[in-house]
Amino acid sequence: MIQRDFIKRQLEELGRAVAKIISDILKLKELGKVDEGIVIAQETVESTFDLDIENLLSLPLNNFVETLIKEKKYSSVHLNYLGDVLLITAELYEQKGEKQRSKELYQRVLIIFNYVDQTEKTFSLERNNKIEKIKNC
Repeated sequence: MIQRDFIKRQLEELGRAVAKIISDILKLKELGKVDEGIVIAQETVESTFDLDIENLLSLPLNNFVETLIKEKKYSSVHLNYLGDVLLITAELYEQKGEKQRSKELYQRVLIIFNYVDQTEKTFSLERNNKIEKIKNC
């Protein structure tokens, strides 16, 4: 019970940290400071998720989530937070005009969110809206 409470607190802290970072990135995006937003997003992926965007993009799509789960021991909560950061990163690259990079990130975000959607017991309207938004890109 104590370990479960500890893990729950850690995930809640991760969620708050990711939400704050996304908020900061969105502010930069609104100000047109796309490059700064991309730098923060990349640093967040590296420091928070111990991943490099380039390495992430080199992972094959057919077992993308399985690789993250196996190598990084990510839960669906971790994956959902990672998906949120990658989604805003894809939007920044799209705004910057780097369509191919944006498309590659959107593909991975869609895979992540579809996986989480299938494995979570609770339906998330917000996640579902993100999935539909990506499909319409």
